[in-house]
Amino acid sequence: MPETKHSTRDQHSYRFILRVLNGIVPINEIDPSILSDTFREIARLEEIEKPIRDTWGNWDWQYADAQRNGTLYQPTLDKKISKLQKQLKKQLPYPRWPNGKKFAVCLTHDVDFVSQIALSRKAAWQALNGMRRAKITPLKKSTNVVRLLGQFMLQPLLRRGKNDPLWKFEQWLELENSYGFHSTFYFFPAPGSHVHEWDCSYQLSDSIVYGRKKMSVQEMIHEIDKAGWEIGLHGSYHSALNEKLLSAQKAEIEDATGKAIISTRQHYLHYDVRLTPNLQERVGFKTDSTQGFNRSIGFRAATSFPYTCWNHAEEQPLSILEIPQHIMDGGLFTNNALEYDADLAIKHSIQLMDEVEAVGGCLTLSWHPHNIVNEMWWQVYKTLIEEAHHRNAWGCSAGEIYNYWEKNETAIVQSSHAEIGQ
Repeated sequence: MPETKHSTRDQHSYRFILRVLNGIVPINEIDPSILSDTFREIARLEEIEKPIRDTWGNWDWQYADAQRNGTLYQPTLDKKISKLQKQLKKQLPYPRWPNGKKFAVCLTHDVDFVSQIALSRKAAWQALNGMRRAKITPLKKSTNVVRLLGQFMLQPLLRRGKNDPLWKFEQWLELENSYGFHSTFYFFPAPGSHVHEWDCSYQLSDSIVYGRKKMSVQEMIHEIDKAGWEIGLHGSYHSALNEKLLSAQKAEIEDATGKAIISTRQHYLHYDVRLTPNLQERVGFKTDSTQGFNRSIGFRAATSFPYTCWNHAEEQPLSILEIPQHIMDGGLFTNNALEYDADLAIKHSIQLMDEVEAVGGCLTLSWHPHNIVNEMWWQVYKTLIEEAHHRNAWGCSAGEIYNYWEKNETAIVQSSHAEIGQ
């Protein structure tokens, strides 16, 4: 009996399914509906079909079918594939995660602020110039100008002689290291051209205190990198749709680190599934972790596993690996999001962890370092990674996920007797 010729879309789904199954499965043994459902989720067709966007220009949780049918907190795609694995009873001898870990927890931090006291003169000046060019109302401009002047002039006078409450970056490393975990710190580029009112406004040359030593942000980046943690780019709002801008910002962070960076996440999770992953791949990123929610938690693509993105214009797979974000501190706690207390935040986050553990997937957390000043937010993060360690999870950075995922996928595909597309 001749084998069915499969489309490029089916082949893209098959590649993902092979990796999730961690085994050898001929494509013709997979129900076509599973291939179709898989492509719909990992190519994010729902986001193209529903052009509505929120106030930040994003596709957020309230537009998802999963929100209405009650499955937003369930990796429904992973569950379908797990059933397939049980039916086929075929599995490779490769571990899904290193050292026998049951599941992965990818730890990430968006560095939006480095100081609560003051901006450097250069950062304040560039931010003010940026707002002058930005297309925002005069009232918003004047409000932001007052805020910036307060950061630059008033707060330093009021807090003279006091330590900045945000100068606690080393505490994140100390906490994660106590469990043998690593994380990714996404740093923002300096304010420059194409500034948006929501962009961050610190400079890599700003002075801070790290490990009880005065240094620049760039020097702190070197220290974090040297300790074994990953440095990535937190691309500006406009860079999600501007290749030249994104490329320049990547180069700036690479100049600061002295090495190539492979990981990124867009500021405010600003993202267009038809454009952003293409730009990210062309400028040289290997992995992104933007596909998540600003104002809720859950599985945007119905999966906890990383997946390669899709080029909708050319109907071809991209090489950039998406590590979807599932839980962000802002989505749990802020007053335009879920507004949870500690108990609800832990309860619902553990619910997601239960789901991920059951399918052996990867749960991605995003906690902003400046929120260490909020004891409840800090304690919830500590609780979650302690629980992950207790459950024998692999606590890792986005870069570590990418390197391990790609290495194992290559081994699986090379070992598979299934010829993709035939």
